[in-house]
Amino acid sequence: MKLLTLLTLCLFCTMPAFAAEEDETPPEVENRTRYTVELLRKTCLMYFTDRAGLTAVLDEKYKRAPVDRAQKELEFVHAAKGGDVWLAVMSPKTSYTIVSETSGNCHVMAEQTDSTLLHKHVKNLALDIRDSGSFNVVDYKGIPEHAKLVKKSEFIVKAPDGGIILTTVATTKDNPKNELAESVLSVFRPPPK
Repeated sequence: MKLLTLLTLCLFCTMPAFAAEEDETPPEVENRTRYTVELLRKTCLMYFTDRAGLTAVLDEKYKRAPVDRAQKELEFVHAAKGGDVWLAVMSPKTSYTIVSETSGNCHVMAEQTDSTLLHKHVKNLALDIRDSGSFNVVDYKGIPEHAKLVKKSEFIVKAPDGGIILTTVATTKDNPKNELAESVLSVFRPPPK
């Protein structure tokens, strides 16, 4: 059953989850925002039960962060047991940080994203998982109406028996100076029983 669940999630992780957008987001910000969620899908979600596989893929594609930077990022995500950090630099203006905790939790961080668009993509991701038919996505929580600078949305993926497989949380912090956000997308594994 665990293998079937993993295979289904891996198949789902190869499907795009984005619909055309009709807002006035500049193309470079839209692409950066879209890629942030896609990077989460192709790393943290696709390899959520295979940390060694995730490490191999990230080592092949990206550079590991210098030790001092890695330590700061691990502290930022409260990785009590440590982990590994990669930097995905696409251009001088576009870079991502990927953190794989020893515990199995995984994070993708980006700057200069569109907060509203990012949370839309996360919601679409939750709906795609639900619509795959293999999982029940429950407790999707959108951005509270009173949220101002810091916004959070999340969803929980459950197995057919109701057990939690993973929790995905999207947090954005808007920058009032340029209307762009810093984003942290996280996939949390349930604690061992």
